[in-house]
Amino acid sequence: MVQNATLAAVFGLAALVCFSGAYYGSRLRHPDAETGLRALFILTGVWALAQAVQLLVMNETVARGLFTVSLVVGFATVFAWLYFCSAYTGNTYHRTRWFWIGTTALYSVVTTLKLTNPIHGEYFSATWVTEPQTRLIIEQSSMYWASFIVAYGLAAVGIYLLFIHFRQSDRSTGALVGLLGVMALPIIPKIASAMSPTVVPNLSYDPIGVAIFAVGVLYVVDDAFEGLEAPTRNVLFERTDIGVISIDTTGEIQEFNQQAAQFFPELGESVRTKAELRDLLGLDSFADDGQTVSIADGTADNGTRRYDVHGHTLTVGPEEFGESVFVEDITDEHRRKLQLERFERAIESIQQAVFITDREATITYVNPAFEEITGYTAEEAVGNQPSLLKSELHDETFYTELWETILAGETWTGTITNQRKSGMYYTADLEVSPITDAEGDSTHFVGIQTDITDEIQRNQQLTVLNRLLRHNLRNGMNVIKGNAGLLDERVVDETSRSYVNAIRTRAEILIEESTKAGEIQSLLSEGVSPAARYDFCSAANSIIEPFEAEYPTVAFELECTVEPELIADDRLDAVLSELISNAVRHNDRDGLMVAVRAEPRETDATGSWVEVVVADTGSGIPAHEQEIIESGRETQLEHTTGLGLWLVYWTVSLFGGRVRICQENGETQVRLQLLAATEP
Repeated sequence: MVQNATLAAVFGLAALVCFSGAYYGSRLRHPDAETGLRALFILTGVWALAQAVQLLVMNETVARGLFTVSLVVGFATVFAWLYFCSAYTGNTYHRTRWFWIGTTALYSVVTTLKLTNPIHGEYFSATWVTEPQTRLIIEQSSMYWASFIVAYGLAAVGIYLLFIHFRQSDRSTGALVGLLGVMALPIIPKIASAMSPTVVPNLSYDPIGVAIFAVGVLYVVDDAFEGLEAPTRNVLFERTDIGVISIDTTGEIQEFNQQAAQFFPELGESVRTKAELRDLLGLDSFADDGQTVSIADGTADNGTRRYDVHGHTLTVGPEEFGESVFVEDITDEHRRKLQLERFERAIESIQQAVFITDREATITYVNPAFEEITGYTAEEAVGNQPSLLKSELHDETFYTELWETILAGETWTGTITNQRKSGMYYTADLEVSPITDAEGDSTHFVGIQTDITDEIQRNQQLTVLNRLLRHNLRNGMNVIKGNAGLLDERVVDETSRSYVNAIRTRAEILIEESTKAGEIQSLLSEGVSPAARYDFCSAANSIIEPFEAEYPTVAFELECTVEPELIADDRLDAVLSELISNAVRHNDRDGLMVAVRAEPRETDATGSWVEVVVADTGSGIPAHEQEIIESGRETQLEHTTGLGLWLVYWTVSLFGGRVRICQENGETQVRLQLLAATEP
């Protein structure tokens, strides 16, 4: 039977060795490797010390607490071991975000299970005995053995990294391999204690193995241990994002890093010499000032990757002893450069004035359209402020609101009246937006001005002319109509009366067209709200009812195979009324039928579409008018006879739709393609 005092002395010695190793340290050059080794020794020392004291205490509660401490600290040594192995072998796994997330999560879960064992009892059970010795007899449960397997599995990963590193070395590694084997020997008493916990205390004997490893690497085979450490140069060599290729004086490629191998998988295979590398890159030689090469690559967005290649001759005094080639992937940088160039060309060519300012409102850029619209050259504008365009037509509140909006990170839009360099006023639609950095902070502002001076004047002129013409035309026609009525009372022969009726009819038509022109102007004066919705079937039924009462001999039909809600508003009422009115009032046939239908429209265009069809069996629409309305263009020689179809065309276009006119199944069909708010 192993005596408590003897075993406690062994664990105490192991703790002393580990603490000494942590204090004096090693001669390792890589700070991460040194940090990992010190952490391993400190944690193992605490682990061994906790178990030594546990064997000596005579209080069950204290013994249980020390055993739990040893479990918690012992599991932590696994991660210190992995950290050391990664750094020592020249890898960077220990510096990755996922290493820290994974180790922290795993350690937290296992530690929680250990600390809560008094509650669930699934990790271990303990019995306090006084014969033949006073000690804690431990019986491990399923959770203990699961964490035991995980711990040894992770430790094996570190050993694997070391063995791979040793195998790649040209130095003798036998002594270090032997030390690793000694580290694994404590598993023997561990198994024995699990089988006979009353004979061999059921503790972890790994601290003894680590202590032997510490003595070995620090005092016995320290030269070999230090010599096998992956040099810092190798760590930097592999960690850089730049491909590095070393070539000796004979033109043979001696080594290359992982990044270069990722860029060019041919290295080490079909590309082994400087000449073959030049052929791969399409270069005659390597230059210090750098060259850009393009190589076909199916993984790239456009099938080509671009690299920046630098060559550097390695010399010691007058002697050359090789050459290094540095390769950097600039595909993304080149793509961003091309995108920037395209953006600049687009900004340079658009007709809107574009200017960019910093947060202090100092102009840093203007495009050619800015120069043309304002009269200020780029040299005059850059370094100045947008206030050089300021007119006296806006008060300070106007500008304060603008700045408060953009400084809050929002876009300001509005109409502004500025002055050109010449002093002439001009009106513009202005949009000013903040430009933000990666953190979302506004660093600059971009303003886009659209000169609408001529457009406003044209609209004003058309509005005034339209009002005057309609007013004068309506008044004049009313006079003609009144005089025609007086004349009708005085003529007696039928021929003269027919002339008077013709005058009266034409006057009524012109008055109706004048009224319709006013309606069109009113209908098209406002845009369409994104929330606009139109219940077609209900609206169409209400529109048809008065026509049925007025034209009892006409057969009206409403057919809704779908019941769509269109993206439109009640201005569509005028369209349906115009089309139905046109069908019944310009008909000279008996048995007229007018049908209004809603049909789903299959199309490749974006969105859900519905086709509203107004069909009639009347005399139809002249072919040249059909072509004019569908194309949206007329000339002095080819034009419509009235405004009705133009009202239809302009209103449907306002709602983002199209108009088609066709002859099918003996019907003249006007088809209105309109967007549905939902799938019809």
